[in-house]
Amino acid sequence: MILTVFGLSLIMALPMQADETTPTDPTTPSSTEEQSGRPAKTPKTLSAEVVTCVQTAIETRDVAIVAAVDKYATAVKLALTTRKDALKAAWAMTSAKEARTAIKTVWAAYKMALKDARKALKTDKKAAWDKFRTDRKACKAPNEVDNSSEGMDSQL
Repeated sequence: MILTVFGLSLIMALPMQADETTPTDPTTPSSTEEQSGRPAKTPKTLSAEVVTCVQTAIETRDVAIVAAVDKYATAVKLALTTRKDALKAAWAMTSAKEARTAIKTVWAAYKMALKDARKALKTDKKAAWDKFRTDRKACKAPNEVDNSSEGMDSQL
């Protein structure tokens, strides 16, 4: 994981560093211009309305993701507490056969509770990101400014 992040940071940093150190001559066409045959886009100025709109979209997305993580954590804590209490009760049974059956049932229920919690988290995160993309598009924010990555939240 660390090597992957390091490798990606090197790949991303080298082109940026090259751009910073290469002097540009306004009369010489850039490589982008040479490849496409048209002038390179100049960066757009962001209006206050666009900035405020995107900031609101970010706030909405991240508040929803925080709520989803809180909901997930609560579900996992409940699953662990339920498992603990049910396992203790199963071990208190006098029949080994009944205890074994009860313990198997407890672990199956725990596994299902975790699966449901992960599924809900994934669904809630996806909904937050879908809404963000819709809101951001409505802001008419230029795509080249933001390289948001929904994949980063997959690690939550």
